[in-house]
Amino acid sequence: MKKLICLKEAEEFIKTGNKVFHADKSTLCTPSAKDAFKNAGVEIVIGECSCAKPEANETSCQKSSYNGIDSELIYKALSAMFGSDKFNGILEKFMCEQKYLSETTKGLKIVRGSTVKMDKLDTGNPADDGKVYYQELISATDSSPMNAGFLTIEDCCFDWEVTIHEIYYVIEGSINITIDGKVCTASAGDCLYAPKGAKVKFGSVGKVKVFYATY
Repeated sequence: MKKLICLKEAEEFIKTGNKVFHADKSTLCTPSAKDAFKNAGVEIVIGECSCAKPEANETSCQKSSYNGIDSELIYKALSAMFGSDKFNGILEKFMCEQKYLSETTKGLKIVRGSTVKMDKLDTGNPADDGKVYYQELISATDSSPMNAGFLTIEDCCFDWEVTIHEIYYVIEGSINITIDGKVCTASAGDCLYAPKGAKVKFGSVGKVKVFYATY
């Protein structure tokens, strides 16, 4: 699967102060990402190509391709049709709508955790809006009998009925779990299991991020 570098990812890399961005031949950079790298003096090295060198031949440094199709040529053609500035925004938004970057080989799936974009989780309580987020990373679409993903909770608590077996690993922060009136706390590095049929309350003081697996 091709790796996509958008403007946001480019800006985050530029903040590190590094001047060489290394990527393999499966990497695609959006035009705005390339411009950001060039303006910041960052050299993009894809295989043997140095895309951001001012002296580099423009034709050779734009040979990012997808299934043998030159993506830069496609961009230029469509830009000419729709107007470069307007189309650039539309194209980048479309290309960056992926929830995360991943690689799949013969059923094996690797999700790049740093690229995961979280969605709001509806807890049923309007007061929690914008405080609970999640992203499913593994599901039936991957031919998996289990589901897995990330969950974040920030300064709120909500009731949760466990309809399937759930396991949580706390990545950062602490999560409070109330069951039958008893409050239990799991902190970074801890793992917890919630059995099917249990009625619990999840909550946090501050922000907590967990990885979950359900079955």
